[in-house]
This record gives sequence, structure tokens and C-alpha cells, in this order.
Amino acid sequence: MAQKAIKDFYSYAVFGDNFDSRWDEVFLEKRALTEDSVDELGDEQKQQLGDENDQFVLKQIKELLDDDSYGASHEILDELVSFRTDNLVGFVFKAKQNLKKMDRIFLKMSETYNIYVADFTSRLYQLYDQGEHDSGSLRYDKEDYYEFIDDLLDELLALEQDNLTAILLEKATQAPQGSVPDDLARFLAGKNVFNLYRNEQMIYERGASEGYYTEAKLAKWDKRDVLYRYTYFAFSFDSFEEEDMQLLAQFMPKGYHDCLFPEGSYEPNLGILNLSTGQIVGFGFGRKNRVFIVSSDGTMNCMDDMSGFCNLDHGNVIGQIYDALEKAGDLHWDMACLDPEGNEKGAEEQEALLEEMDKHFCKLKAAVPTIMEIGEMSPANF
Repeated sequence: MAQKAIKDFYSYAVFGDNFDSRWDEVFLEKRALTEDSVDELGDEQKQQLGDENDQFVLKQIKELLDDDSYGASHEILDELVSFRTDNLVGFVFKAKQNLKKMDRIFLKMSETYNIYVADFTSRLYQLYDQGEHDSGSLRYDKEDYYEFIDDLLDELLALEQDNLTAILLEKATQAPQGSVPDDLARFLAGKNVFNLYRNEQMIYERGASEGYYTEAKLAKWDKRDVLYRYTYFAFSFDSFEEEDMQLLAQFMPKGYHDCLFPEGSYEPNLGILNLSTGQIVGFGFGRKNRVFIVSSDGTMNCMDDMSGFCNLDHGNVIGQIYDALEKAGDLHWDMACLDPEGNEKGAEEQEALLEEMDKHFCKLKAAVPTIMEIGEMSPANF
């Protein structure tokens, strides 16, 4: 069942500037023109030349996308849909892979012609300039570029082209549509499962001082899309009842349990389900309360592996949960190493550690109210 949740395509735009934004240097050079000489033309001549400029840009980009030697044509699904906004001209299309995996293809293409690329599904954007990233490296989920992506998405949707809108809406802007499988719906509605972006206790102004995001941030993210609001669900494995595990088994792929709970290893205490990818990540305590990571498909065992899993986690909530768990576990271990008996200084140190640990634990409890106490989660293997 989870396989149906995994994205089967990514929504892309590959584009350049139109003449209202910036004249194409290659186009002008072919006509022995400069921007200064163009400025001397009359409005009608300039408009005609501008239309030719934009058709030239479209032609260059289409030839790159269609050229088998670059490899993009093997990844593109269905049609290329052209567009022209107030500042940009290019194509929208579906592709099999995300921008991280298509990056080398676009780098190679830009050796011939500079291009902008937006992966709306993964929320990534990059300018490719003469075979390089203009920023030195691929930009991953940088806040600065959200505004650009959102503005472009708004402009494209405002064009009201049916075939273009269909490509964008399904994967880039909408919450999950259609019926949710019964087993999954029952699991998500259970008393031990918590939506990480529809939880008032996680908002700074409403919950504890150690919140995860503000109402202003939620309002800003909602303008981009609302998919993130329905993507991440957290739970405490320690608090699971038999029915919870039975429901998981109904919609998760075969073998998920062995990946999350490998025989002879420490077991995760917390789980986070990404409804968009169909994966579960588990966090737990190992020796000396060191936090470990497991996943339902065996592909993730550290935070660096989780960029795809976290691509809609706008508030870095998953990173904050991991950080709070790690800090609470470290402080619990430090307390266990103290011997306050008959030692006034040791007792004071333990009290200070306990106060600090409680702060991080309260943050965890805001996200997962059924979480066990740190001492109960700890394997006590010091």
C-alpha cells in the first residue's frame, strides 16, 4: 500500500529570461545587435524582435531537453508544455527523478546554453551557467529561494493553461487527494499518532517556550503549499498497542519490520512516518544513550541520509526532535555518571542536569505526548 504514496514523478520548469527581463546575448549576437541598438528601435519593432528572442530561447531549451546525448529526454515523462510569464520563458514537464539526481544532466546541458531549473516537488531551484552551478553548488532547500519558487509557481498557475496546471497542481501545490486506505486512515487517527504540523502544542505562542515553529512561519509556508501539513506523523513505539503494529503491517511494504527492528540490536523509541514517500524513520537510544537512526527501507542511518525524507519539513521539525532526544539522552547519561550521595556539589550538579534534561524532554513531549520518560527509554547500558 505504501508504494502508492511514493512520488511517481517530479514537476519541473526549465527556463530562461524573456526579452522584457533580459535580452538573450546569443540571440543578439547572431543578429549583430546590442542592447543599446535595440533600445533605439520603435515599440513595434522591439516587440517583434522580442517575440523572436523568446522563440529563440524556447528553441535552445527544447533542443537541449530533446537531445538524447544529454540524457534529460530519457527522464522526461509525457509532453513539454511551454510557458511565457512577465519575465521568463520555458517549459514545464514531469520527470522520473528529482533535481539532485538530474543535476549532472543540467550541468552538462549548460555547457551549451545557460538555464534555470526549478524542481517544484522537491522545492529546489538552480541556475546553471557554463557547466557550473552559479552558486558554486546545488542549492538544497534554502529559505532565500522559496520566495522565488513560490512567485514562479503563482505566475505559472495564473496562466491558466490546463495542461500546464495539471502537471503543477498534482505534485507541487496540493494536499493529498483521493481516498486514504482504511488501515492507514485508522492508524493516523489513533491516539498514539501525532501530526507534526497540525499540533498547537508545537507552536511557540501556544505551547511551551520550547516550541518548533511560530504561527507566522506556518502562514508563510501555507502560501507555498499545504502538502507539508499532511506529510509527517510521529509516534512512540514504546506506547504502541498491538492494533497499532497490526495496522502498520497492513500498509507498509514487506520487510519494513526487520529494517526498523533488526534482531539483536537496540530498538527505536520514536518513529516518524513520511506519508508522501511511504517511509518510516526510527530514533532510539543505544549504548551510553547515543541516538541511532533506522528506517523502514534500510536506506537511512544518519541525518545526512535524510534530505529526501525531510524535503517538506520546512521548520526542520525532524532535526529538532533528533536534537532534543540527543541532548536529553546525553544529560541523562551525565546524571547517571554522578554520585551525589553525601556530596553536596554532586547533588547540585544533578539537579542542574535534571532541569536542563526536563527542558528538552518537554520539547519532545510537545511533539509526541505519549513518549516514555527518558529513564524508561534508556537501555541503561552505560
